[in-house]
Amino acid sequence: MSWEKIAVGPISQELEGAAKNAVTVCLSARKGERATLICDAASRLGASAIAKAFEEEGLELEAFVIEDFGKRPISRFPLQVIEQLKNSDVSVFWAVPQPGELRARTQILEIAVEKKLRHAHILGVSVEHFTSGLNIDYSRIEVLQAKLIKMLEKTSEIKVMSPLGTSMTVLLEKGQQFVGVNGIIKPGNWENLPSGQIMCVPRFVSGTFVADGSIGEWFGTKYGDISSHPIHVDIEDGKLKDARSINQRLAREFLLYVRSNPNGDKVGEFSIGTNIGLDSFTGITSIDENVPGCHVAFGSPPHPLSMTAGWEAKTKVSLIPRNVDIFFDGKKIMGKGKFIPELIE
Repeated sequence: MSWEKIAVGPISQELEGAAKNAVTVCLSARKGERATLICDAASRLGASAIAKAFEEEGLELEAFVIEDFGKRPISRFPLQVIEQLKNSDVSVFWAVPQPGELRARTQILEIAVEKKLRHAHILGVSVEHFTSGLNIDYSRIEVLQAKLIKMLEKTSEIKVMSPLGTSMTVLLEKGQQFVGVNGIIKPGNWENLPSGQIMCVPRFVSGTFVADGSIGEWFGTKYGDISSHPIHVDIEDGKLKDARSINQRLAREFLLYVRSNPNGDKVGEFSIGTNIGLDSFTGITSIDENVPGCHVAFGSPPHPLSMTAGWEAKTKVSLIPRNVDIFFDGKKIMGKGKFIPELIE
Protein backbone atom coordinates (compact mmCIF):
# COMPACT_ATOMS: atom_id res chain seq x y z
CA MET A 1 0.00 0.00 0.00
CA SER A 2 1.50 3.36 -1.01
CA TRP A 3 1.36 6.41 1.24
CA GLU A 4 -1.26 8.01 -1.00
CA LYS A 5 -3.74 5.22 -0.19
CA ILE A 6 -3.82 6.13 3.51
CA ALA A 7 -3.47 9.90 3.08
CA VAL A 8 -6.45 12.02 4.15
CA GLY A 9 -5.14 15.47 3.32
CA PRO A 10 -2.15 17.53 2.19
CA ILE A 11 1.14 17.00 4.03
CA SER A 12 2.69 20.27 5.20
CA GLN A 13 6.37 20.99 4.74
CA GLU A 14 6.86 20.95 8.53
CA LEU A 15 5.19 17.55 8.90
CA GLU A 16 7.16 16.18 5.98
CA GLY A 17 10.40 17.31 7.63
CA ALA A 18 9.48 15.75 10.99
CA ALA A 19 8.53 12.47 9.30
CA LYS A 20 11.81 12.42 7.38
CA ASN A 21 13.70 12.97 10.65
CA ALA A 22 11.81 10.06 12.26
CA VAL A 23 12.55 7.75 9.33
CA THR A 24 16.15 8.66 8.52
CA VAL A 25 17.53 9.69 11.94
CA CYS A 26 15.47 7.85 14.58
CA LEU A 27 14.89 4.65 12.59
CA SER A 28 17.99 4.84 10.37
CA ALA A 29 15.92 3.50 7.46
CA ARG A 30 17.90 2.48 4.38
CA LYS A 31 17.10 1.76 0.77
CA GLY A 32 16.10 -1.85 0.16
CA GLU A 33 14.82 -2.52 3.68
CA ARG A 34 11.27 -3.64 4.47
CA ALA A 35 8.98 -1.39 6.50
CA THR A 36 5.62 -2.01 8.16
CA LEU A 37 3.36 0.83 9.24
CA ILE A 38 0.19 0.36 11.34
CA CYS A 39 -2.10 3.29 12.08
CA ASP A 40 -5.70 4.04 13.00
CA ALA A 41 -8.14 6.30 11.15
CA ALA A 42 -7.49 9.23 13.50
CA SER A 43 -3.73 9.15 12.77
CA ARG A 44 -3.76 8.65 9.02
CA LEU A 45 -2.42 12.09 8.07
CA GLY A 46 0.73 11.79 10.17
CA ALA A 47 1.15 8.13 9.28
CA SER A 48 0.92 8.93 5.59
CA ALA A 49 3.79 11.41 6.00
CA ILE A 50 5.92 8.65 7.51
CA ALA A 51 4.86 6.24 4.76
CA LYS A 52 5.83 8.84 2.16
CA ALA A 53 9.25 9.25 3.80
CA PHE A 54 9.77 5.47 3.78
CA GLU A 55 8.99 5.26 0.09
CA GLU A 56 11.19 8.24 -0.78
CA GLU A 57 14.10 6.51 0.99
CA GLY A 58 13.54 3.45 -1.18
CA LEU A 59 12.04 1.04 1.36
CA GLU A 60 9.53 -1.67 0.52
CA LEU A 61 6.44 -0.61 2.52
CA GLU A 62 3.24 -2.28 3.70
CA ALA A 63 0.74 -0.06 5.52
CA PHE A 64 -2.34 -1.14 7.51
CA VAL A 65 -5.26 0.82 8.98
CA ILE A 66 -6.64 -0.77 12.16
CA GLU A 67 -10.28 -0.05 11.38
CA ASP A 68 -9.98 -2.12 8.19
CA PHE A 69 -9.78 -5.20 10.44
CA GLY A 70 -13.15 -4.58 12.11
CA LYS A 71 -14.66 -2.73 15.03
CA ARG A 72 -12.34 -1.45 17.74
CA PRO A 73 -11.05 -2.28 20.24
CA ILE A 74 -9.18 -5.21 18.71
CA SER A 75 -7.61 -7.81 20.97
CA ARG A 76 -5.03 -9.11 18.50
CA PHE A 77 -3.79 -8.23 15.03
CA PRO A 78 -4.57 -10.49 12.04
CA LEU A 79 -2.02 -13.01 10.84
CA GLN A 80 -1.22 -10.97 7.73
CA VAL A 81 0.00 -8.09 9.90
CA ILE A 82 2.01 -10.38 12.17
CA GLU A 83 3.72 -12.10 9.24
CA GLN A 84 4.53 -8.77 7.62
CA LEU A 85 6.09 -7.51 10.87
CA LYS A 86 8.17 -10.64 11.27
CA ASN A 87 9.69 -10.07 7.83
CA SER A 88 10.41 -6.37 8.30
CA ASP A 89 13.48 -4.37 9.25
CA VAL A 90 11.70 -1.28 10.60
CA SER A 91 8.17 -0.63 11.80
CA VAL A 92 5.93 2.17 13.07
CA PHE A 93 2.73 2.06 15.09
CA TRP A 94 0.73 5.31 15.29
CA ALA A 95 -2.71 5.24 16.91
CA VAL A 96 -4.90 6.63 19.67
CA PRO A 97 -4.92 4.03 22.49
CA GLN A 98 -8.25 2.47 23.40
CA PRO A 99 -9.27 0.36 26.42
CA GLY A 100 -8.80 -3.33 25.70
CA GLU A 101 -6.03 -2.94 23.11
CA LEU A 102 -2.97 -3.18 25.35
CA ARG A 103 -2.41 -6.85 24.47
CA ALA A 104 -2.54 -6.10 20.74
CA ARG A 105 0.03 -3.31 21.10
CA THR A 106 2.22 -5.51 23.29
CA GLN A 107 2.08 -8.16 20.56
CA ILE A 108 3.75 -5.71 18.16
CA LEU A 109 6.46 -4.78 20.66
CA GLU A 110 7.26 -8.42 21.40
CA ILE A 111 7.76 -9.11 17.70
CA ALA A 112 9.96 -6.02 17.35
CA VAL A 113 12.27 -7.29 20.09
CA GLU A 114 12.22 -10.94 18.96
CA LYS A 115 12.90 -10.18 15.30
CA LYS A 116 15.31 -7.31 16.05
CA LEU A 117 13.26 -4.65 14.30
CA ARG A 118 13.81 -0.94 14.81
CA HIS A 119 10.35 0.12 15.98
CA ALA A 120 8.79 3.55 16.62
CA HIS A 121 5.70 3.67 18.85
CA ILE A 122 3.56 6.81 18.50
CA LEU A 123 0.60 6.70 20.89
CA GLY A 124 -2.12 9.34 20.79
CA VAL A 125 0.22 11.96 19.33
CA SER A 126 -1.31 14.72 17.22
CA VAL A 127 0.29 15.87 13.99
CA GLU A 128 1.11 19.19 15.66
CA HIS A 129 2.90 17.59 18.61
CA PHE A 130 4.69 15.10 16.39
CA THR A 131 5.92 17.94 14.19
CA SER A 132 7.26 19.99 17.11
CA GLY A 133 8.69 16.99 18.93
CA LEU A 134 10.65 15.60 15.98
CA ASN A 135 12.33 18.82 14.91
CA ILE A 136 14.92 18.56 17.72
CA ASP A 137 18.71 18.28 17.91
CA TYR A 138 18.98 14.91 19.62
CA SER A 139 22.73 15.28 20.22
CA ARG A 140 22.00 17.83 22.98
CA ILE A 141 19.70 15.30 24.64
CA GLU A 142 22.45 12.66 24.51
CA VAL A 143 24.91 15.02 26.22
CA LEU A 144 22.44 15.92 28.99
CA GLN A 145 21.62 12.25 29.62
CA ALA A 146 25.30 11.36 29.90
CA LYS A 147 25.80 14.09 32.52
CA LEU A 148 22.82 12.95 34.58
CA ILE A 149 23.73 9.26 34.47
CA LYS A 150 27.30 10.08 35.58
CA MET A 151 25.91 12.05 38.54
CA LEU A 152 23.52 9.24 39.43
CA GLU A 153 26.38 6.74 39.67
CA LYS A 154 27.32 8.47 42.94
CA THR A 155 23.78 9.32 44.10
CA SER A 156 22.00 7.39 46.84
CA GLU A 157 18.80 9.45 47.16
CA ILE A 158 16.55 11.32 44.74
CA LYS A 159 13.98 13.69 46.20
CA VAL A 160 11.06 15.03 44.14
CA MET A 161 8.82 17.90 45.25
CA SER A 162 6.12 20.05 43.62
CA PRO A 163 3.85 22.99 44.54
CA LEU A 164 0.78 20.71 44.66
CA GLY A 165 2.21 18.45 47.34
CA THR A 166 4.54 15.93 45.73
CA SER A 167 7.08 14.81 48.31
CA MET A 168 8.62 11.54 47.19
CA THR A 169 11.90 9.81 47.94
CA VAL A 170 13.63 7.31 45.65
CA LEU A 171 16.52 5.42 47.25
CA LEU A 172 19.09 4.03 44.83
CA GLU A 173 21.08 0.88 45.32
CA LYS A 174 24.80 0.82 44.65
CA GLY A 175 25.21 0.24 40.93
CA GLN A 176 21.58 1.19 40.21
CA GLN A 177 21.11 0.97 36.45
CA PHE A 178 19.72 3.93 34.56
CA VAL A 179 19.03 3.63 30.83
CA GLY A 180 18.56 6.52 28.45
CA VAL A 181 16.25 6.67 25.45
CA ASN A 182 17.10 9.48 23.08
CA GLY A 183 15.23 8.73 19.88
CA ILE A 184 18.00 6.80 18.14
CA ILE A 185 16.43 3.33 17.81
CA LYS A 186 18.69 0.29 17.61
CA PRO A 187 17.82 -3.18 16.21
CA GLY A 188 15.72 -5.18 18.64
CA ASN A 189 14.54 -2.04 20.41
CA TRP A 190 11.56 0.26 20.32
CA GLU A 191 10.93 3.78 21.56
CA ASN A 192 8.03 6.15 21.86
CA LEU A 193 8.41 9.18 19.62
CA PRO A 194 9.03 11.99 20.43
CA SER A 195 11.67 10.68 22.84
CA GLY A 196 14.14 11.71 25.54
CA GLN A 197 14.32 10.35 29.11
CA ILE A 198 16.45 8.31 31.50
CA MET A 199 14.81 5.55 33.55
CA CYS A 200 15.33 2.95 36.23
CA VAL A 201 13.42 0.25 38.08
CA PRO A 202 13.53 1.69 41.62
CA ARG A 203 13.92 -0.68 44.56
CA PHE A 204 12.57 1.73 47.18
CA VAL A 205 10.03 4.52 46.63
CA SER A 206 7.91 6.21 49.30
CA GLY A 207 5.91 9.39 49.70
CA THR A 208 3.15 11.32 47.98
CA PHE A 209 3.16 11.90 44.24
CA VAL A 210 0.72 14.37 42.65
CA ALA A 211 0.14 14.07 38.91
CA ASP A 212 -1.31 17.21 37.34
CA GLY A 213 0.42 16.88 33.98
CA SER A 214 -0.98 13.74 32.40
CA ILE A 215 -1.93 10.13 33.02
CA GLY A 216 -1.15 7.19 30.77
CA GLU A 217 -2.86 4.37 28.93
CA TRP A 218 -6.50 5.05 27.95
CA PHE A 219 -7.02 7.31 30.99
CA GLY A 220 -5.46 10.19 29.08
CA THR A 221 -7.84 9.74 26.16
CA LYS A 222 -10.85 9.52 28.48
CA TYR A 223 -10.02 12.26 31.01
CA GLY A 224 -7.83 14.62 29.00
CA ASP A 225 -6.01 17.45 30.79
CA ILE A 226 -5.93 16.56 34.51
CA SER A 227 -4.55 19.91 35.74
CA SER A 228 -8.01 20.76 37.15
CA HIS A 229 -8.44 17.33 38.78
CA PRO A 230 -4.96 16.03 39.64
CA ILE A 231 -4.55 12.56 41.08
CA HIS A 232 -2.72 12.13 44.39
CA VAL A 233 -1.10 8.76 45.03
CA ASP A 234 0.47 7.54 48.25
CA ILE A 235 3.38 5.14 47.80
CA GLU A 236 4.80 2.96 50.54
CA ASP A 237 7.77 0.63 50.09
CA GLY A 238 7.44 0.79 46.32
CA LYS A 239 3.72 -0.05 46.14
CA LEU A 240 0.57 2.00 45.73
CA LYS A 241 -1.16 2.51 49.04
CA ASP A 242 -4.02 4.79 47.96
CA ALA A 243 -5.17 7.22 45.27
CA ARG A 244 -7.54 10.18 45.45
CA SER A 245 -8.79 13.00 43.27
CA ILE A 246 -11.65 15.48 43.19
CA ASN A 247 -12.66 13.42 40.15
CA GLN A 248 -13.65 10.38 42.18
CA ARG A 249 -14.37 8.27 39.11
CA LEU A 250 -10.81 8.80 37.85
CA ALA A 251 -9.32 7.74 41.19
CA ARG A 252 -11.62 4.72 41.42
CA GLU A 253 -10.90 3.53 37.88
CA PHE A 254 -7.18 4.07 38.38
CA LEU A 255 -7.18 1.95 41.54
CA LEU A 256 -9.17 -0.81 39.85
CA TYR A 257 -6.81 -0.82 36.88
CA VAL A 258 -3.53 -1.03 38.77
CA ARG A 259 -4.93 -3.65 41.16
CA SER A 260 -6.32 -5.82 38.37
CA ASN A 261 -3.22 -8.04 38.18
CA PRO A 262 -0.21 -9.09 40.27
CA ASN A 263 2.41 -6.30 40.53
CA GLY A 264 0.17 -3.84 38.68
CA ASP A 265 0.26 -1.61 41.78
CA LYS A 266 4.06 -1.77 42.08
CA VAL A 267 6.27 1.14 40.99
CA GLY A 268 7.97 -0.33 37.93
CA GLU A 269 9.63 2.82 36.66
CA PHE A 270 11.03 6.16 37.75
CA SER A 271 12.11 8.42 34.90
CA ILE A 272 13.50 11.89 34.34
CA GLY A 273 12.46 13.67 31.15
CA THR A 274 15.41 15.10 29.19
CA ASN A 275 13.96 16.38 25.92
CA ILE A 276 14.89 20.04 26.28
CA GLY A 277 13.17 20.77 22.99
CA LEU A 278 9.79 20.20 24.67
CA ASP A 279 8.70 23.00 26.98
CA SER A 280 4.99 22.39 27.64
CA PHE A 281 2.60 19.58 28.51
CA THR A 282 0.19 18.14 25.99
CA GLY A 283 -1.86 15.73 28.14
CA ILE A 284 -0.39 12.83 26.14
CA THR A 285 1.95 10.75 28.30
CA SER A 286 4.03 9.37 25.43
CA ILE A 287 5.12 12.99 24.81
CA ASP A 288 4.88 14.44 28.33
CA GLU A 289 7.14 11.83 29.93
CA ASN A 290 9.97 13.31 27.85
CA VAL A 291 9.33 16.92 28.93
CA PRO A 292 11.94 18.03 31.51
CA GLY A 293 10.54 16.74 34.80
CA CYS A 294 9.89 13.22 36.01
CA HIS A 295 7.27 10.49 36.16
CA VAL A 296 6.48 7.24 37.90
CA ALA A 297 4.79 4.27 36.28
CA PHE A 298 2.88 1.54 38.08
CA GLY A 299 3.14 -1.96 36.66
CA SER A 300 5.41 -3.41 34.02
CA PRO A 301 9.07 -2.26 34.16
CA PRO A 302 10.35 -0.34 31.10
CA HIS A 303 11.32 -2.62 28.24
CA PRO A 304 15.07 -1.81 28.27
CA LEU A 305 15.20 -3.06 31.88
CA SER A 306 12.45 -5.68 31.91
CA MET A 307 14.84 -8.62 31.69
CA THR A 308 16.79 -7.55 34.77
CA ALA A 309 13.88 -6.38 36.91
CA GLY A 310 13.07 -9.86 38.19
CA TRP A 311 9.30 -9.40 37.98
CA GLU A 312 6.60 -8.38 35.52
CA ALA A 313 3.01 -7.13 35.29
CA LYS A 314 0.29 -7.20 32.65
CA THR A 315 -0.53 -3.50 32.93
CA LYS A 316 1.36 -0.22 33.06
CA VAL A 317 0.20 3.34 33.64
CA SER A 318 2.32 6.49 33.99
CA LEU A 319 1.68 9.55 36.14
CA ILE A 320 3.34 12.88 35.31
CA PRO A 321 3.47 16.05 37.45
CA ARG A 322 4.24 19.63 36.46
CA ASN A 323 6.79 22.07 37.88
CA VAL A 324 8.84 19.60 39.90
CA ASP A 325 11.98 20.24 41.89
CA ILE A 326 14.47 17.34 41.78
CA PHE A 327 17.42 16.84 44.12
CA PHE A 328 20.30 14.33 43.89
CA ASP A 329 21.57 13.79 47.45
CA GLY A 330 20.32 17.26 48.37
CA LYS A 331 21.77 19.02 45.31
CA LYS A 332 19.10 20.66 43.16
CA ILE A 333 19.34 19.63 39.53
CA MET A 334 15.91 20.93 38.52
CA GLY A 335 13.64 23.72 39.76
CA LYS A 336 10.02 24.10 38.65
CA GLY A 337 10.59 21.80 35.69
CA LYS A 338 13.79 23.52 34.46
CA PHE A 339 17.25 21.96 34.57
CA ILE A 340 19.90 24.07 36.29
CA PRO A 341 21.86 26.05 33.63
CA GLU A 342 25.19 24.24 34.05
CA LEU A 343 23.57 20.95 32.95
CA ILE A 344 22.37 22.24 29.60
CA GLU A 345 24.98 24.81 28.65
